[in-house]
Amino acid sequence: SGDVQSERKAEIIGDLADARVVDKALSGISTVYHLARGRGSTRADFERTDVAPTRALGQACLRHGIGRLIYASS
Repeated sequence: SGDVQSERKAEIIGDLADARVVDKALSGISTVYHLARGRGSTRADFERTDVAPTRALGQACLRHGIGRLIYASS
């Protein structure tokens, strides 16, 4: 109904590289707030710890029919 007060909220802490964790976390929800940040100092680190997991999360959202993925990063 769009009422933020009535929507279920949960903080999920896990590894975005673990598809089972991601699939379980996405079950039954309509909006994902992606606030995770990878580690590393090289472009390869960034690709491995930020880009690839974010892409996988987006693909998982599509599989689960999630209508909104909100991404924020520093």
